[in-house]
Amino acid sequence: MTFASNYDGIIQPAASISFGNQMDLTVGDFLEHFNGDDAIDVVACYVEGFRPGDGDKFLEQTRRARKLGKRVIIYKAGKTALGARAAASHTASLAGDYAVARACLESAGATVADSLDEFEDLLKTFTLLAGRPAAGNRTGIISNAGFECSTVMDQLDGLELATFDTDTQAKLDEVLPVFAHRSNPIDCTPMTSTAAFTTSCRAILECREVDAAILSSVPVTPALNNLPADPTGAHREDILSPDSQPSLMVDIITRSDKPAVVVIDSGKIYDPMCRIIEKAGIPVFRKIDRAARSLAAFCRSEEIEK
Repeated sequence: MTFASNYDGIIQPAASISFGNQMDLTVGDFLEHFNGDDAIDVVACYVEGFRPGDGDKFLEQTRRARKLGKRVIIYKAGKTALGARAAASHTASLAGDYAVARACLESAGATVADSLDEFEDLLKTFTLLAGRPAAGNRTGIISNAGFECSTVMDQLDGLELATFDTDTQAKLDEVLPVFAHRSNPIDCTPMTSTAAFTTSCRAILECREVDAAILSSVPVTPALNNLPADPTGAHREDILSPDSQPSLMVDIITRSDKPAVVVIDSGKIYDPMCRIIEKAGIPVFRKIDRAARSLAAFCRSEEIEK
């Protein structure tokens, strides 16, 4: 199965047609087709194996895609002997040695996903951040929860923690609570207000030493305005107001030319907030480790391009 996506996050599926053991089109054919479409920025492929000769064609087309400025994301099944046997019986294609296949794909410039969850995360991230390249891997991170700051440090996956310059540090000192941890990653605590949190996000993105950002919050706190309005008056929050957390974050992120991902780590009650942010073309995750891995892959992809 091959998916091509354009700037606006529209995903167009194109499925291989098979009759018995005969394939009308190969994954290499699909990639060649999408390479000829200037509207396509990201091609994501689920691959079980390659027909004889198609592996070489796919690698050639992957290299061509990168020269054209496109991104190729792969999930390759058949990592184990049992998986390879299942792939062979399903598609009558050669699954081959996974480690060799992965090395060849990555050397051609493809981004290889380790799981289907990561495959979806990468597709979302690369699509929504298309046209917003990372100048490097120096990353600014903020969260209002200490556990997220600890967790993300184990999942940087090649991202480098940016060192905030003097001006940025002064802006953070001005708005954050005195008990907040101000160095990168910033732990601003659940008591940080909407205005202070979003002003800090703006300061991170405006910092000259920052190439990309992870802006995360555990929204279960009355200090943040991030819930739909309640007609019963149970609370005074309104995510549609211009001073709400999602409204301000959309404004701040879309005004910046740097890639940023947002994390909203809580339950379904915060789905409306997620939809507002992602509708504006900003990748939203529900866990900070998945956000970090996807942003790291995106930044590595930009390094390959250079």
